[in-house]
Amino acid sequence: MRTGFAGAGFKGGTFMLHNTFCRRLAALVLTLAVAVSAVLPVFAVYPMPIQTATETEAVYLFNADTGKTLLTQNADQPRYVASLTKMMTALLLLESGKDLNGEVTVPTALTQEFRDIQNANGTTMGLRIGETVRRIDLLNAMLIVSANDAASVIAYDVGGSVLDFVKQMNARAQELGCTGTNFTCAHGLFDYGNVSTAQDLAKIAAACAENQTFAQVAGTASYVLPATNLRKAERTISSSNSLMNSESANYREYVRWVQSVATTYLIFDDSNFKHWLNALRAYREMHLISQESVRVLRDELFAMLDEMETVAVKGEFENGNRIFLYLSDIDLESSYSYVTTSRHQAVNIGMFSLNGLRTPDPLMYEYVKKWIKTQSRFSTLISGSGELRRIHYFKRQREIVAQLG
Repeated sequence: MRTGFAGAGFKGGTFMLHNTFCRRLAALVLTLAVAVSAVLPVFAVYPMPIQTATETEAVYLFNADTGKTLLTQNADQPRYVASLTKMMTALLLLESGKDLNGEVTVPTALTQEFRDIQNANGTTMGLRIGETVRRIDLLNAMLIVSANDAASVIAYDVGGSVLDFVKQMNARAQELGCTGTNFTCAHGLFDYGNVSTAQDLAKIAAACAENQTFAQVAGTASYVLPATNLRKAERTISSSNSLMNSESANYREYVRWVQSVATTYLIFDDSNFKHWLNALRAYREMHLISQESVRVLRDELFAMLDEMETVAVKGEFENGNRIFLYLSDIDLESSYSYVTTSRHQAVNIGMFSLNGLRTPDPLMYEYVKKWIKTQSRFSTLISGSGELRRIHYFKRQREIVAQLG
């Protein structure tokens, strides 16, 4: 995936939620947008309470960045968790240190296990005893199509036996602070005592989200399984989740577990933080946000600048993905960003982070993309180079933020 950006606001960062300073930028944009929507008639504000469909549902909703609980209902009640069990199975494989490109041969010891899966009408990837497959293929099949046989092979490979692996699952759950979880199998197909709670699953999911490989695989809609010693041809597996299928009417881009960005282009100008400063002051004067909130946002801006400068010095994010950060020689009164994937392309146009337009229109996409590339010709690269200009820029932005008091 490739993104580009130019402007005084920031929108492209919402495609890179695993980068901390991009999360801070996105959060700031949302804060400003919410505040302005309270005073602009075109953005009428309606009460939108978070609620569940029924009182019997077990729900635990929280902010992964702050840890703050947003909604809890029956969150500590043990429930059968079915294939959500596979999150822990995947986590233990990824934490085992085993080579994901290494091969595993399905042992005869899993013969009865495979029969039990078949008798329970469980979903599989069609593994056979004696078949040799790569661990990465097992992981993809387990998370994309919920292959139960793949989960069993992973359990045997990592734990030495399915039963010993289940012990590891329960031990890891305790380490994560789970108090109502008891795993009895690696895939969740068998419900005898295989339970967890909504709050415990949130802790497990949070641990999984921290692993980049898990996030990448969980956000994959389709995957090509290569030929094996028992299969002559490769085959494609696809997720049955219509929310992740770009050809479905139910497709929602934000449902993807992660949007992995290989290269990022950002073009800022000296007015970035000045605009945010003026907006925050205006909202404070209109009593839309409190002085305490202003102080919190000020601290967030300082933290964001620190992280942004660290990334600019290295020229890459912590995961090694490249970033090209430019400083524009002219003031930009709008923000323009584009994102491209193998299946999707879209552009965003924003005015001081307040109003925005997002469209997948091919013609508009090309116009915005060319505009961003044109702006880079009138800008100075400060990521990995341009040290003096970079130092002066961040010093100036900190002085602006300090004016919030």
